Amino acid sequence: MDFGPEQWLPFLILEYMVNVIEISKTGIDRMSLGDFNEHKRKDSSLYIFNVQGRRDEAIDDLKNWGIDAQILDYMNEPAEHIRFKIYGELTYGEIAYFSSQSIPHLKYVGLIHQNNILYLIHEEEDDLFKEFIEELTSTLGKTKQAIDEEFVVYILIHEILTIYGKLILSFREEIEKFAEDFDQDVSTIDPDELLDSKSHLSNFSRVFEKLYFTLNFPPVIDLLDNESAYRLYFRDLIKVMETLEISINQTENRLNSLHDHFLLLLQEKSNKRINFLTIIQSIFVPLTLIAGIYGMNFVHMPELPTLYGYFVVLGIMGLITVGFLAYFYKHKWFD
Repeated sequence: MDFGPEQWLPFLILEYMVNVIEISKTGIDRMSLGDFNEHKRKDSSLYIFNVQGRRDEAIDDLKNWGIDAQILDYMNEPAEHIRFKIYGELTYGEIAYFSSQSIPHLKYVGLIHQNNILYLIHEEEDDLFKEFIEELTSTLGKTKQAIDEEFVVYILIHEILTIYGKLILSFREEIEKFAEDFDQDVSTIDPDELLDSKSHLSNFSRVFEKLYFTLNFPPVIDLLDNESAYRLYFRDLIKVMETLEISINQTENRLNSLHDHFLLLLQEKSNKRINFLTIIQSIFVPLTLIAGIYGMNFVHMPELPTLYGYFVVLGIMGLITVGFLAYFYKHKWFD
């Protein structure tokens, strides 16, 4: 569907959240939505609408831009529509990605392709889109091949996987730092940090699975034309994801083993404390019994008139203490 300048004028208020990128043989031209209204559209160019803002606001505006109402209904629940589907001349899909800069970490990029316009709908500007535009600009300067929507989607997913690779490496470094602390002094480890790392990695793994699902069931490659030069590229993306998945599983296993080891160390430390208290209690039970007996207020107690009775009782209590300590030492209770 073509849009004339008169159809775009009502949406000038969205310039703060929408910018347009024109990709042509001559290069990349960035413009605001207002500039696009005055721009003469070229059928040979690809226009990327970078729509940044709340999903509900974007849906309202996409409705005015001629996007099918059924697609807009799907966009209300992106988690349920992470497969790419074709609706006539329109292709719609959601790409889940992990944002370490915000909470919740699970974000979605809505992709809508119609004619020569590709809409990218996301909530906020972050490193993903900065690197995506930089990579797109760099690639355009290196290739003589025309860039179409297939290549743009490939670049976007490629940048997501690049960021994921860096995140996995940062997770591994963080985990190995925990391992070093285990070897040096386990008391320096904050259990909350360990649990936060597990939660962070679990959230990342969950988001990664959604992207993996998007590319494989059915594969995005099935949406490409049989003659497309990018079919092999998308197969490579899937291979990269399989490699990253192996690395994620290894990282999770490593973190889980460290967490289990940490729990064992805490349990051992707790057992030592209980063992120490048991030793103290074992020693003081007979001493308390003797003190209790001679603390009774009977008038006739045979031992009371004994000249050295007090010292004898103290000696017996000392022998009991030494005897218990020797027994515990012999049986390695202090180890």
